[in-house]
Amino acid sequence: MSGRALFVCLGIFVCLWILARNDSLQARSAGPPPNVNGLSGNYCTQCHRTNPLNSGNGSVRLEGLPSMWVPGDVYSLRVVVTHETARRWGFQLSSTGSNGEQAGDLLPGPDGRTAVQTATVNGSQVQFIQHTSLGSTIDGPNTFEFSYRAPISASAGVIRFHLAGNATDGSGTNTGDFVYGTQINLPIAISDSRNFAIADRGGMSLTSVNRGNAVSAGHARAQADSGPAPAGMEIVSLRQNDVMVSEAAFAASAPLRSGRVYTEISGSVNTGVAIANPNASPATVSFYFTDDSGSIFDGGSTVLAPNAQIAGFLDQPPFYMPGPFRTTPVSNSRTFTFTSSVPVSVLALRGTTNSRSEFVIAPLQIVDLSTSSNESISIPVLADGGGWTTQLLLVNPTDDTLTGSVQFLAAAGEPLTLSVSGQTGPQSAYSVPPRSSRRLQTAGTGDTTQTGSMRIVPATGSRAPAAVALFSLRVGGVTTMEWTLTGTRSGTAFRVYAEASGDFTAGRAGSFQSGVAIANHGSAAATVNLDLNTLDGVSSGWTGSVNIPAQGQIGVFLNQIQASGPLPASFQGVLRVSTAAASGVSVAGFRGRFNERSTSNLLLSGMPAVNENTPSSSTEVVFPHVVDSGGYSTQFILFSGAAGQSSTGVLRFYSQSGQAMPLILR
Repeated sequence: MSGRALFVCLGIFVCLWILARNDSLQARSAGPPPNVNGLSGNYCTQCHRTNPLNSGNGSVRLEGLPSMWVPGDVYSLRVVVTHETARRWGFQLSSTGSNGEQAGDLLPGPDGRTAVQTATVNGSQVQFIQHTSLGSTIDGPNTFEFSYRAPISASAGVIRFHLAGNATDGSGTNTGDFVYGTQINLPIAISDSRNFAIADRGGMSLTSVNRGNAVSAGHARAQADSGPAPAGMEIVSLRQNDVMVSEAAFAASAPLRSGRVYTEISGSVNTGVAIANPNASPATVSFYFTDDSGSIFDGGSTVLAPNAQIAGFLDQPPFYMPGPFRTTPVSNSRTFTFTSSVPVSVLALRGTTNSRSEFVIAPLQIVDLSTSSNESISIPVLADGGGWTTQLLLVNPTDDTLTGSVQFLAAAGEPLTLSVSGQTGPQSAYSVPPRSSRRLQTAGTGDTTQTGSMRIVPATGSRAPAAVALFSLRVGGVTTMEWTLTGTRSGTAFRVYAEASGDFTAGRAGSFQSGVAIANHGSAAATVNLDLNTLDGVSSGWTGSVNIPAQGQIGVFLNQIQASGPLPASFQGVLRVSTAAASGVSVAGFRGRFNERSTSNLLLSGMPAVNENTPSSSTEVVFPHVVDSGGYSTQFILFSGAAGQSSTGVLRFYSQSGQAMPLILR
């Protein structure tokens, strides 16, 4: 071959090599080949040579992941690649489960800077999300935003995110570049216990994830490492046909040996009870029903193993056993009374099936038979008319007849005339037989809703009954809501859990907002201060005050209160309500939620308020009924209930058989 021919051949070879190299560089700027992010041990250093992996003053990181993943949740993620001299950036990320298969879905962002390709790795199809040519322009952003949808099934286990980032000098060559790699192992949020650390005026919230068809039930216990346990409450939510139909908040409580519950069993209404034994020894629970006159009928007993729980309706075994020797129907019952050989924790609810076959839940009070008082009781909410009715459920915790009157007061403080169980006027007399109950119900016939508060005043020499107010709303002939508030005594400082999410003002589906109801049953006006703290116990900057006339009342959502700082659109925290008025005030929290129906229904649930000056001394509080899946979910809330109280400990979950109960929690 002549020298000229050799020169031409070499020239063609060089040109082809340059073209091939440029094509390669162009392809890499448009995104790397699959599986060079460390998933199989390979990185972009195969092409971007010169510098070892993870060298130089740079890094790659993944932002937006939670500490644990929840099935089906979607997370907004961001990859950040850094280096002090780089001008061009790229990345690649994969997500695989414990079995090496694809876990979840990687979803490109809407800006066109990321894309997903799929490749076979060890026999499985795996997604790789990476930069595009638009995403890797010279002197462009060093961040990449996209989403990740977690797997629906918990079987993926620990999800492994393999991430590689490329920081180049923009010269178009494959030298002088830096490649960084990292791996993040993300466990699933499933556990049979959770540690808690709660600051003064702070709290914690966890919610079980309704992901299965079969209902699972049990109980939970919050045990402090030392000192009194924090205050607690659980919110049980029920979805039917993907629509939230009911929410109910139950206060966590210290175990007790005896108690009494208001009962109603007729047609579409039933009463349910859950009993949990948090002890290391069996609990023998004895019980009986009482009728309208206070006469006892149909006693029985059941044994709960250590850490076991039982839940059911009172017209079903083991509480009621139909048979030929039963002379009194269970529908005649007015109260259900229990005693236990060891302290147990109990929850009671009223369940109503409305005309849409929706099961509407409302909490009932567990009346401790070891205590009683002759002090007046206040309920800071009253609603009658415009579709609303109020039922006042009075339970006698003694063996004597209890007498007295219920006063009805308008929001401005003047007496409110109502028609209540055949009596018309600003007050209604009551007489509750021993061990039994009485129900007083407003007529609810007016087109306009009258609002205010109630005060239960025992007669001279009589003890006070326990009181629960049941508020019902009918829209278009359908009971869309029932919620309850428990009667309390006045105090000068209270704490209540509060939260908000979504555009509640516009009534958007799924949005919710906390509110507060306050009654001043003193003889002089009272100024009440409200301070909202974050779950860390730090002031949110939102503080407000309201002036309530003597005998007056106010009930508002937090976004309706004029305050010194803005109310965050979404928040979780603890609201402190306090007054300098010597007579104190009565306080209750509530939460409103708009459900997903085409024409959204507003659902309300009462939220227990904790008196700072009467804190519990127990080192343990119990959530007697945990229910998950089959449409149900449970939100667990712990918060500081007393001045200066901080607490650490563990929240444990137990199945009905007393075994550890793993839950997926967010």
